[in-house]
Amino acid sequence: MRPGALLLAAALAGCAVRPPARPPDDMPAALSLEGRLSDHITDPPALIRQRSQLGDRYRVVRAIYGLDGQLLFARRFDELRPPPDGLDVFEGRIRPGSHELLVILELEGNRAGRLVQQADYHVTLRSTRRFAVGEGEFTDVTVVARERGDGGDGAGRPELEVRFGFKPAAR
Repeated sequence: MRPGALLLAAALAGCAVRPPARPPDDMPAALSLEGRLSDHITDPPALIRQRSQLGDRYRVVRAIYGLDGQLLFARRFDELRPPPDGLDVFEGRIRPGSHELLVILELEGNRAGRLVQQADYHVTLRSTRRFAVGEGEFTDVTVVARERGDGGDGAGRPELEVRFGFKPAAR
């Protein structure tokens, strides 16, 4: 089992799991977030955010993000507390090198949607993307949940789009 797979599995099961704020001194760097996330001033900044372009047929009920096998963000949403548009998932520094981003969004058929036949309809969107962070590059990752048009009424199957932007970091 990959490092951090237990945290992701627990988050998928709906458990409230938070990684330790600081790993124990005897924990290998490969098993901690310190190996990939950093507060070193020399490491480039990064922003990971979530946007929704879903119509009224679906709503996001759970969002899970992992970076390099470690849980980065996990949250449940309900009708009273929907996710804001432009939710910042991570804002910090990431060490240069190769990384793997895992995004899992669970959607529910919205009761207000005119075409949803079953109110308890759930869809899970999952995307795993690899990317490389260069020395001195600002990394901007935007995850967009949207409906792919099916030609008829403009509403279709939900899908995830992951956009990467890299530019020189301001000094």
